[in-house]
Formats: sequence, structure tokens, C-alpha cells
Amino acid sequence: MQTSETGLFPFEEDNELHAHLIDLPIEERIAFILSSFHGKSNEDIAWIMETHLENVQVLLSSSRAKMDRTDIEKRLEFLNSSFHRLRPSYNERNIYYSTPKEDLNINEPVKIVSRQRKPFLLWFVGVAMLVLLLSVTVLRSDAYQQSSAEKFIEKKRISFQQELDERFDLIGLPEPDEYEAENYVHYSNGTQMKQEIYSKNAKWEFYSLIRDLEDQVKVKGKIDKKEASKRYNSLIRELRLPSEMLEQLKKDSLADDRKESMEFIKEFYDKHNYFRGAYMRVFIDHAELIWGSELFSGGMVDIEEFIAKKPEFPIELQKAIDGMETQFFSLTAIKDFEPLTLKYEDPQVRETLKENLHPDMEVYISLLMDSSIIYFDSYAEQLEKLLELEKQLPKMLESDPIVNDFDDRYIWLLYFMAGLADANGIYESDYVVKKEIREKWRQIASIGEKSPAANVMQEIIGEMEASNWKSSHENEIYSEFPNRVGSKLKEARNRNE
Repeated sequence: MQTSETGLFPFEEDNELHAHLIDLPIEERIAFILSSFHGKSNEDIAWIMETHLENVQVLLSSSRAKMDRTDIEKRLEFLNSSFHRLRPSYNERNIYYSTPKEDLNINEPVKIVSRQRKPFLLWFVGVAMLVLLLSVTVLRSDAYQQSSAEKFIEKKRISFQQELDERFDLIGLPEPDEYEAENYVHYSNGTQMKQEIYSKNAKWEFYSLIRDLEDQVKVKGKIDKKEASKRYNSLIRELRLPSEMLEQLKKDSLADDRKESMEFIKEFYDKHNYFRGAYMRVFIDHAELIWGSELFSGGMVDIEEFIAKKPEFPIELQKAIDGMETQFFSLTAIKDFEPLTLKYEDPQVRETLKENLHPDMEVYISLLMDSSIIYFDSYAEQLEKLLELEKQLPKMLESDPIVNDFDDRYIWLLYFMAGLADANGIYESDYVVKKEIREKWRQIASIGEKSPAANVMQEIIGEMEASNWKSSHENEIYSEFPNRVGSKLKEARNRNE
């Protein structure tokens, strides 16, 4: 390639930019070249130049200001390409060749040859390339690999704690101890499930990741950053709040994927239930302030007055009240039943879930969003809810991980409908079932052949008629009822598998 008459490169724009580059002070020039032409991070440049990170930032800021030109990024890209196309015009074997004295003719007139700029520029490029080659060697050295690995680990430590702090600040709850014991949710069918503590699993996975990386450094002197970043991003995903999950769901709909939808709703359920319990514990911790004051009157807390007095509350209670709103909880009160509690009925949440999850998730969304109290429903209202649940049975699988939540709601509905929750009980004297209770059972038994509730009540009615409606002991019907209903629900779902 032929260069222009006045510069190193065939294009005047490259020569002009190159002239500005070599006019930079040496430290600014090195920092600029490492950053712009070799893609080194500020930390790598600081290590190579044996200086502080702050100094690198100053050098780069100054050099970029001096090199600022229209379309600078594109021009630098062209200049870098021109550097790679350079071909030296000398024979490297002759660089150190000396002419023997006997070959010199001292009588020959000395020819004065004017020096040109190109050889010096070529030498500059050669030296620069040598420095960069040495830099590559340094960057591949064991010492650098170990130092880089240790910095990577420290960055992840700082980053992970920042991820935790930002989320707990948002939700207004204290960060739980990683050794805190899990609670268990007990279902009416006798099963129980461990309730996950938000962030606990992610913390333990992070500690495991750090131990693995430190072991790699000890054994190999380096780490697999790509694999480490993959693990780190996976556990950060576990920290997603319900609000974050909803925003992501809007971008990446799962409406056509039942398996992914089920995994999403399970994670959403777990976090929702944890936060509901955590916020309620904050209220319990301040029970005297809430229930022992003028805020509590007539069997319930005045919600408007409660919110108005928030600035007077302890800071941890204020944070919890503000934080619950970010996760779509709101306060409510039910006289003489739940004087202060939470509800979860945001219509935008329901709409986002229904539009972006598989249609089979509708029943689980309804369970999540329905905060009505069965106790206050009439028999007709309870029956309507029961039939709505039964309509969803063909869409359900026994393997669905939150199927127990469905069973629990169904069993409790039927429990109330059958009169088993009546304060006066179901028996006359000597454990004989009351006539009004028998009538309720017959109503339920006539719902339909495919109804699990109807099948259970038909069996119970047959057994009781055989014994002239008399139980052998007080708890005979009560104790067996949840398992009998659960068994019928399981049979119905197994037909869908």
C-alpha cells in the first residue's frame, strides 16, 4: 500500500487524526490507545500502567476531550483499520547491518540525503506495536489472571449486596437472616408445604458461588468468568420481586407455554405469600400501638385514620406501609373478624396475569386475587363459588405445584356449605344428624354426577342412612371429611393427565 506524500496513511483524515493522537502527552496517549483500540477496561489500564483507577479516569477524560471530533468513534475505527493495513517498506534483516570499513571509499564525496518523516513514523508504530504485544503477554500472565479473578469476586460481592439493599429498601422490610427457620403452610387435607423465605435461597447459592470461585483461584490461579456470570445472573433472577416479575411478564408473554406459566405462578405465589406474612408480622409487632389506641373502634381499625397518622408511627411501620403498596397490597378491615388485614385485588395485576399466562392458570389467578371471606357468604354465594372452581378442574393437573391451594379453598367452601362450621354443630342429641343439615347435604349431592362435592355427600348420606343418621362418635364426619374431598378432587384431576 502506498502512503500519501504528507503522511503515513493514504487517507488525509487518518493522517490528521493520527497527528492529534501522537500530540497527546505520553500517559494520556497510552491510556487512550488501550481503551479505544484494544477495548481494555479502566481497571485493566490501571493495572498495566501501574496507577490508580481514578488517575486512569482523569487521563481518559482529558485525552477524549482533546481528541473530540465529529464522528470520532467512526474515525477511530477507520484509523485502527489503517494501522492493521500498514506494511513496512524496509527489510528487517538490514536494520542492524553495518558496512565494513574496507568497503568504504573515503575519496567518494559524501551524499547528503534529506531525512524524511516516514521512517520515524514507522519506528513509532513499530515501538507502539511492541508495547502492545508486551501488554498482551502481561494480560495473559498468571499474576494478572489471579488479580483479575480476585477483582471479579470482589465486584460480585458488592453487586450482590447492592441488589439486596435496593429491593429491601423498596419493599420496606428488614432483610431476613439466612439462618431463619422456614414456616410451614398446613392444608386442610393434612399436607404441609415449606414456605420459602425471600432471598434466603439466593444468599446460600451466592455463598456457594463465591466458595467455588475462591477454590478455582487457589487451584488454577484463574476462574471461568463466563460460567460464573451465568450462575450469578441466575441467582439474581431469584431475587425478582413480584412487581419486577409482572413487568418482565408484560415484555415476555408466556400465554402459549403452560409449563413456563406454571413455574411463573408458583414463584409468584411463594413470594406473594411470604410478603403478606411479613407485612402482617410488622403489624403484630406494633399491636399495642394499633389495637390499643383510638385507631381501633367498633371491632375494627379505621383505615383512613390509620393512614393519616402514618407520619407518627415508628419508622419500620412507616416503611412497611409504603413498601406494601409497591407490591400491590392494600389495607382493609373486617369488623369483629380481621380488624386490620391486607387485600390483594389490584385489577391491573389481574389483567397482566390473565393476558400473559396460559389460560389454564386462570383458576390460580382467581385464588390469588380473591380475598373474600367464605364465612360471610350465603349458601347461594358459596355454591356459586364452588361451581366456578369445578369448571376449572378439567384444566388442572395433579402435578401442578400449587394444586393444594385449590384443594384448600374447595374443601373449606364445602365445609361451610355442609354446615360443618356451624357454631351449634351438626348433631342433635346422641350424635344424630340434624334434619336441616341433612337437607343441606341432599342439596349438595344433587349438584351433578361429575361434581366431587356431590360424590362425597352422596357417599356420606348413604353411610348415614344405613346407620339411621347416627354417628359412632362426635368427630367421625369431621375428621374424615378433608381427606374424602381431597381424594375425589385428585381422581378428577388424574383424568386430565
